[in-house]
This record gives sequence, structure tokens and C-alpha cells, in this order.
Amino acid sequence: MPPKKKSPAKRRTTATPAKKKKPVKKAVKKAVKKPARPARKSAAAEIRTLLARAEKAREREDHEASRKALERVLELSPKNDQAIWWMGDYWHTVEKATPALKYYRAYLKIHPGDPEAVHMIASLGGRPAPKRA
Repeated sequence: MPPKKKSPAKRRTTATPAKKKKPVKKAVKKAVKKPARPARKSAAAEIRTLLARAEKAREREDHEASRKALERVLELSPKNDQAIWWMGDYWHTVEKATPALKYYRAYLKIHPGDPEAVHMIASLGGRPAPKRA
């Protein structure tokens, strides 16, 4: 039996149907456009920025700006030892012993036996003075 002849490929005589376009919904424009939000920094990057801002404010002796930056750091990272120490320094500088003691004691919980923290607590009347600070 002879091999069968293949028939030529059939050509498409009909065009492929065009894709239907979805109707475009017109957005209602608001009278006031909202400003674009800047990309949010990671918490760690924001903490570094705030600590740098607090340090510059401390150098300029702008105690309020330093305090605000440090409070924000402590909102983001409540156990940030540098911010805790600097808050103790802030309260000590503005001569408020009670909040200064609170921050120095919090620092001492993070770094037990730290001689500077023990000394600061003693100087504010929180404990007896150490033998040597």
C-alpha cells in the first residue's frame, strides 16, 4: 500500500477575533489632590537619622530638639541604650533629677554594673557613691 499523501495545511480563512476592550471607568477627580507620600524608611534607618539629629542638637545645646528626637527613637525602639542614656543626660542638664534617675536606672538594667551609670545615679541621690567611678 502506497503511503498516504498529506493534504496541504488548511489556511485560516477567518480572522482571529479581536480582544474585547474593557470599558474604562472614569475616576471621579477630587477637588484636592493628596500629596504623594514619600517612601517610608525602615525603622533602623529612621532611628539612625533621629540619633544623628539628636547628637547635632546636643552639640548646639538645643535641648528641646534633642529630647524630641530621642523620644521618637524610644517610641520606635524602647530599649535603645544610646537614646536612654542621652535622655538621662537631657534631664540631668535641665536639672530634673527624678526623670534623669529613671533613665539612668533603665540604662543600668541594660548594662548592669556600668560604672558611669552607677556614678550618675549616685550623684543624683539614687544610691551610695561607688568606691571609684
